[in-house]
Amino acid sequence: MLYTVLKIVVQCCLYIFCKRLYYNTVKYKNIRGPLLLAVNHPNSFFDAILLGAFFKQPVHYLARGDAFKRSWALKILTKLHCIPVYRLLEGKQYLHLNDATFERCRNIFAKGGIILIFSEGLCENEWNLRPLKKGTARLALSSWLLPSIGDKLTILPIGINYSSFTHSAPTVYINFGTLINSKQINLTENEGIIHAQLNTIIKAQLAVLCIQGLPNTIKCRNLIQMVIANKGKLINHYFYTSISADRDKYISIADNLNLPYMHYTSVTKTQLLRNIVISIVLLIPSIPALLTYLPLYMFIKKNIARKALGTGHYHAALFGVCGIIYPLLQPLVLLIFYLATSSITFTLILTLILLISTYILKYFCIAVQRICNFNKLTIKQKILLRSIINL
Repeated sequence: MLYTVLKIVVQCCLYIFCKRLYYNTVKYKNIRGPLLLAVNHPNSFFDAILLGAFFKQPVHYLARGDAFKRSWALKILTKLHCIPVYRLLEGKQYLHLNDATFERCRNIFAKGGIILIFSEGLCENEWNLRPLKKGTARLALSSWLLPSIGDKLTILPIGINYSSFTHSAPTVYINFGTLINSKQINLTENEGIIHAQLNTIIKAQLAVLCIQGLPNTIKCRNLIQMVIANKGKLINHYFYTSISADRDKYISIADNLNLPYMHYTSVTKTQLLRNIVISIVLLIPSIPALLTYLPLYMFIKKNIARKALGTGHYHAALFGVCGIIYPLLQPLVLLIFYLATSSITFTLILTLILLISTYILKYFCIAVQRICNFNKLTIKQKILLRSIINL
């Protein structure tokens, strides 16, 4: 019940928290297990939130074991379908608990469930695909060898790409690969060879589903951040593979541009004028949320940034706190409106107006950001950005 209720809340909150979620396909939305999701891990628990909200069937998550140490955390995370997995960093004495974790995963597969595993292991705020750990291959192989699961289990590689790990209203691209089954692996080989074969297949798919190939420098990070945020809808994988293919070109452009730390921006006068019009049109419907929810959001954001910025968990923490506080505020908002109007109908109308205003405020703030950032770019930077973004 808790998972079901929170999933509905999360799906609603994502429409406000993210500028837009792009999927290269939605054909897997109603897929049934047994299914293992092999996912890159650039943005902490927020990666799991996005995929849990996407799939119709409940998703179980493998999460770092130290998050389960407190009894209250164990109860809550278990109800949210999280399963602890222990790393050497948390101590050798805990590693034997992974046997129970894998057994639980195989039981979930046997019942037709879906499990998400972050194939890179640790989270790190970067776009490059990092080396894959053995966990995904180990879990898949041990499950394929069980008669109760066998070749019914498939693996689905998924690449998640963010326009930013620190700015508000990120644009997110979620790219699904193709299903991998046991017939693609020679199960007669020894365990080490099978693990290597499977990781090679998964990595080959993730390599064209994720942005990669650039050094993790400030200049390159600023370039990729702005390109992803301002490129618009990507209908294929060309952009991701082109970065890897033209690595030297992008490094050279990043060095020459030396872009400021920005997110959404206008790079043409046409864009600038369009965003001026958008901001004027959206100003009035944004006022209710501008006067009520925005100050609270800025307060939360400031305090979350103080503690979580630079840890890799910023978006997850910000989304989690907002996702808890905002739904809890709604009964209070309803009560205030009712006391002021003494009309249930009018109260519901005002509440709906406030919710719509909050959604519109997101686009108003983005338009204002695009206007303000236009003058921070030099003419040379605008020209080079236009050539990359293909405007």
